[in-house]
Amino acid sequence: MASSAGKRKAQGSASTKPQCRGKSKAPARRARKKGLSFGFLIFVFIFLAGTGVFMLVQRQFAVTCDVKVRRLQAQIDAEKSSQESLRLSIAKLKSPGRIARIASDEMGLGDPAGVIYLKYAKDPSGKMVCASTFEQTLCPFVPAQKPAQQKDQGKTQASIVKGPGGTLSRR
Repeated sequence: MASSAGKRKAQGSASTKPQCRGKSKAPARRARKKGLSFGFLIFVFIFLAGTGVFMLVQRQFAVTCDVKVRRLQAQIDAEKSSQESLRLSIAKLKSPGRIARIASDEMGLGDPAGVIYLKYAKDPSGKMVCASTFEQTLCPFVPAQKPAQQKDQGKTQASIVKGPGGTLSRR
């Protein structure tokens, strides 16, 4: 029995060995393993295509951002020039000569002829007394109409005013 089992092994091993008739399939397999497989080539192609698409999208995004930056820079420049013209306009409107011209021409105002100084004190009876003095100012501007107060220069005027804090007398 042992010999029949040995024969079967020998027959089985002989039948599993490839038959050498001309060219066998083994060299074809070896050649196939040496070259690049079709699946690997497809993977490389898809990877390169994806990389190319990514680079195109990235470039398009960069161009779009550049256009936005240029548009915003142009808008900033326009706003700066507008701001500068507004500052110039404000400076013209604030000029003292313009304000004096409008005050005299349109409103009929002029330089004051003098200054009135008020001095408050209590008299012996406990009432508040206000003394006023008028001083004429020396200015080159001569008003078109002379006020009535210019005749009473240097004179003290007296008046009595009743207010919430009591009676004020003015000299």
